[in-house]
Amino acid sequence: MPYDPSKNRKTKARLAAKVKKESSDWEIQNPKNFDFFKIFGKSVDDLDDISIYQQRDGGGFIKSWIIQPKDDKEEEKIFEHLNSKYVKAAIVCPCITSGNRRKFLWLAKQPSVAAVRTHEVHIQIRNEIIPACQKGFRKVFWDDESMKYIIEKPENTEIFKEPVWPSPEELTQELVKRFGELMIETADHEIIKRARGLIT
Repeated sequence: MPYDPSKNRKTKARLAAKVKKESSDWEIQNPKNFDFFKIFGKSVDDLDDISIYQQRDGGGFIKSWIIQPKDDKEEEKIFEHLNSKYVKAAIVCPCITSGNRRKFLWLAKQPSVAAVRTHEVHIQIRNEIIPACQKGFRKVFWDDESMKYIIEKPENTEIFKEPVWPSPEELTQELVKRFGELMIETADHEIIKRARGLIT
């Protein structure tokens, strides 16, 4: 997948004017235990790793914000204000469901950037779940007893047709549109101020 936050600033700027008028069809959410879905790409290398920080917005809703500093100086400031153990990594997984071809982005959690060890579930997501869901439609749900995800394959795979994926360029534009309002590029972003207790 060609989307690279560090190389799409011009695209993002060109689309900025459209963002207010257009909304991306790609919702950000976790897989639901009632949906079979497929993940874009042939391997995890086709997907992007991003840094995210969860914080409430002005409306009180918790969102995952993408940390993409505009330069090294802003990066230092941002991480100076945030507790690094709460800055998470995630793999951006564009997904399409089997039933109504609903599109969503799963920000598949990975270890904190300050983590000293990797949890088994993070390894499972990268090494088992994503590859399985790239090969075919799968249902994924959390099991409290085993403390890991269960991957379920459909009983009749013949009825599951390959989804029509956007072209790499179209997917890039959709990601830029969807992530545009969630980017933290400077230390004076309202989310950083809220995390510091400067605003409510």
